[in-house]
Amino acid sequence: IVTGLIGALSKTMLARYTWWLVSTIAFIFVLYYLLTSLRSAAKQRSKEVQSTFNTLTALVAILWTAYPILWIVGTEGAAVVGLGVET
Repeated sequence: IVTGLIGALSKTMLARYTWWLVSTIAFIFVLYYLLTSLRSAAKQRSKEVQSTFNTLTALVAILWTAYPILWIVGTEGAAVVGLGVET
């Protein structure tokens, strides 16, 4: 989140893209941990906990993956899409 803020406040496009990349790499590590270690821990719990964890994991993976994509094509990044699409 902090790297995204730094990227948004950066003056040059190179700095923005660099901070976007740093942020995206950090996101990939968090997502990997969520899908591996935490999923293994959830499997040791009841079926209800497993089901809830799987649902929440899917939501987080989908929504969090959309953010860096929308950032890079939105007004903060390449400005391929307008502010109306971002919001």
